[in-house]
Amino acid sequence: MNRLNVDFTTNTRKFLIYLFIFFVILTINLVGYKWWKFSSQPLIPKGTSLVYELKPKTSVYHFTENLHQLGVLSVEKQYQFILFAYLHGDAHHLKAGEYLLEGGRLPQAILKKLTQGQFMWRHITFLEGWDFQKMRMTIQANSYLRHTLSQVTEEEIMTKLGHTGLSPEGQFFPDTYFFTRGTSDIVILKKAFALMQKRFNDAWNHRASGLSYEEPYQALIAASIIEKESGFKPERPLIAGVLLNRWQSGMPLQIDSTVSYGLGGIVHLTKLNLGQLTPYNTYLNKGWPPTPIAMPGLDAIYAALHPRDTQYFYFVAAVGHGHYFSTSLNEHHKAVARYKAFSKKLGISIVPYLLPDLFAHFEWVPRMEPELHSL
Repeated sequence: MNRLNVDFTTNTRKFLIYLFIFFVILTINLVGYKWWKFSSQPLIPKGTSLVYELKPKTSVYHFTENLHQLGVLSVEKQYQFILFAYLHGDAHHLKAGEYLLEGGRLPQAILKKLTQGQFMWRHITFLEGWDFQKMRMTIQANSYLRHTLSQVTEEEIMTKLGHTGLSPEGQFFPDTYFFTRGTSDIVILKKAFALMQKRFNDAWNHRASGLSYEEPYQALIAASIIEKESGFKPERPLIAGVLLNRWQSGMPLQIDSTVSYGLGGIVHLTKLNLGQLTPYNTYLNKGWPPTPIAMPGLDAIYAALHPRDTQYFYFVAAVGHGHYFSTSLNEHHKAVARYKAFSKKLGISIVPYLLPDLFAHFEWVPRMEPELHSL
């Protein structure tokens, strides 16, 4: 009887041991299956991508809790991701910043993005022909930048860039610049300044021979004028040729866009405006204006450094397309009369002034040119 009891007890122990082992194996398999399912399926459902700003010192728990509150992460996945981050040793290595969390990405990819700082890129665009004031307004309106220059003068900005005494006008290259949320506005200006230095210096080093510019800065000024005077690429070298012909002959440049700039960007010039003395009035002052008047693009820079060798001294908006170029004042007056008659007939004489930005990037810029006024 005792032996039967011993055998029963022994068998019971074995059964319990086997049963325990079975449940351990079952539990391991269930946990393994759950873990495999978690790690092999998207953390965030497809089609549910979101932009998420990870604040400094945010823990992995608060990160997942935020996603749960946003309705893109279940409680189960929340704690699975926390465990996942700890097992990978990355729970304390999340980098603050703005992220695009795409639906359909595996947990490992999301964790890698958060720990490697694969931030979301924002962008800002500056267009050819903008002046520095328009550039600053665009920067100020961008809510993703960190603004440090709102109350800073232009002179102080250039000092921060390491170029005290240099006018900011024309010194920044018109382009699209990418940045991450919270980037300082001065960083954008540094990038744009450096790119203009590179683009212009490269172009200057490959300029046409025999140019009459006394220094590179005059070529930059010319490029800014060309940028404002025409968006039609084929005729830009002709405009450059006119500017240099007048400069070399000692004639005033007589450019409306410089007068407008000197008067604060006035869009519809009158005869009274042309008689107002500013350093930028190229009707009253001979030579180049003291600074550029806008941001020139590569086409305008190239034209200024590769002017067409012509005998033209005048140009005016042509009837229908581009500009009409003249060698004599008499021929020029006839072209002006034709354009005035055409403008009066169609009633568009002031449209270019009212909508300058609208026409800025069309091939034909129907802008009332400086030569509309007698020279």
